[in-house]
Amino acid sequence: MRWRIGLTLTFIILGVVLTQWPEAWQGFSDVVYVEHAYPAIQSLLLRLPSLHNVALADVLWLLIPALFILRVWWLWRKNLVRRWLTALAETALWFSTGYLLLMLLWGMNYHREPLYHQLQAQGFTTQLGDGHWQFAITETKRVVDRLPAEFDPCTSVDASFHPDRPAAFALSASALANLPSAPSRSVTASAWSPVYTRLSTAGVYIPFTGEPTVNRDLFDAAKPFVMTHEYSHWAGYAREYDADILAYWSLWLSPDPIWQFSAWLEWWMSIREPDKVRQQLPALLTSTMACYAEHLSAQPRWNIRHLFWRAYEVNLKNQGVPEGLKSYAMGEAMALSSYQDWLYKKSQR
Repeated sequence: MRWRIGLTLTFIILGVVLTQWPEAWQGFSDVVYVEHAYPAIQSLLLRLPSLHNVALADVLWLLIPALFILRVWWLWRKNLVRRWLTALAETALWFSTGYLLLMLLWGMNYHREPLYHQLQAQGFTTQLGDGHWQFAITETKRVVDRLPAEFDPCTSVDASFHPDRPAAFALSASALANLPSAPSRSVTASAWSPVYTRLSTAGVYIPFTGEPTVNRDLFDAAKPFVMTHEYSHWAGYAREYDADILAYWSLWLSPDPIWQFSAWLEWWMSIREPDKVRQQLPALLTSTMACYAEHLSAQPRWNIRHLFWRAYEVNLKNQGVPEGLKSYAMGEAMALSSYQDWLYKKSQR
């Protein structure tokens, strides 16, 4: 009993320290964790066994709770006097261990300097002017014109959405932007997709196994962007707006018009454009946006999903993201301005 309580308190204290990382220690974490520890962790996670068309995490979501229940049951049978105390201590130990592993394996990436702030320091803006809107319209029309004649984004299947492509496109974008690259990793369609859907979740990065996963029931035309967003988390971009920025860059720079279209679809669905701009969008995009919205409204949802998102927002704020869930809508303007004023021009040289 005492050793369980002692370990639990130790892990809780370490978890709190890693979550509330002091700014004065930022240099230490940048050198030790970002440059050395996390790349070593990625290398180790890549050595975990891979399952055919199934994420390892999909199995662990069942295996770990089963082991926990068996462990508590065994302790319950063994400790006839202190059953409840032992069970509670064991439960606290498992949860504190899980959270500490979460922070060590990936959560410390929240404390690296955000890509968003780096771009702000370079002078890129989040206030889009007429030139930015016209560039976005022009590029969107160019991509729509390059789509295969048989491609119907409202009814298409995801046969072309190869799970290795997010890594390839992100590596190219990272190289052009002079960002450190991450090891290649496939994106897996999760076996838990029905749960993802009911929680209003498009994709999830699993830190314990290093697996980017996507909801297989997601609107097909949106899948390439979500896949690349989740891969960006694997690459160490913990904040949602950073993962969005890298995902937009990666797909806008990609040679595949279907994947480019996915990025523009998600961008226009997320940005708040003026009415005069919306009127200039190509008909194929506006019809696809309507199909996307209809698809989302038709999905089954759990009434308790707001509790899941509220808990996630609390975690985001604890990790130093004061915007919470609003951080999901922060990357679009910065992604476009930095792309138009820098990467697009650089790629054309």
